[in-house]
Amino acid sequence: MAVNGDVSFDGQLLLEVNGNSVNSYDLLTSTGDINFGANANAIIDFNFAVNSEFTLQVVNAGSLTNFANVNYSALNLTVGYTIDLSQLGNKVELKVRLDTDGDGIANETDTDDDGDGMPDIYELANGLDPLVNDADLDNGKGITNYQAYLNSLGSFYVITLPNGKVVVITL
Repeated sequence: MAVNGDVSFDGQLLLEVNGNSVNSYDLLTSTGDINFGANANAIIDFNFAVNSEFTLQVVNAGSLTNFANVNYSALNLTVGYTIDLSQLGNKVELKVRLDTDGDGIANETDTDDDGDGMPDIYELANGLDPLVNDADLDNGKGITNYQAYLNSLGSFYVITLPNGKVVVITL
């Protein structure tokens, strides 16, 4: 889609994203200035099942002003993905990224992709899967993976008594 002339958004903008083929998406271009008003709301409606990460760019020949005013949300976005809308000079980028735990933070920047309370770097170093919530699984030594993680922090120990009660011992 192309827009000729200046554009001002001060209300609701519905942007429908249609997947034309694998890794090929609609592109919006504008020849004039784009200004985002104080009430600018962008609703990005995904009309296809997202099955991989992608970036959509809105390219503008003129200036983009007041981009920070834009509140945005997604409709019909496939579970397991999140969006980020940002300005790069005269371009607006819509990034769709994998978000395994659904916390709104893309895996590429999330330090705990599965949301189990253990950092990915700890899970990888200890043979756990950073994309699977395995905190409550027994680690083979009578405590859970999460308890083992807490014990690794060094200032306290977590143990499970025979009756199932969890006790924290501070050093």
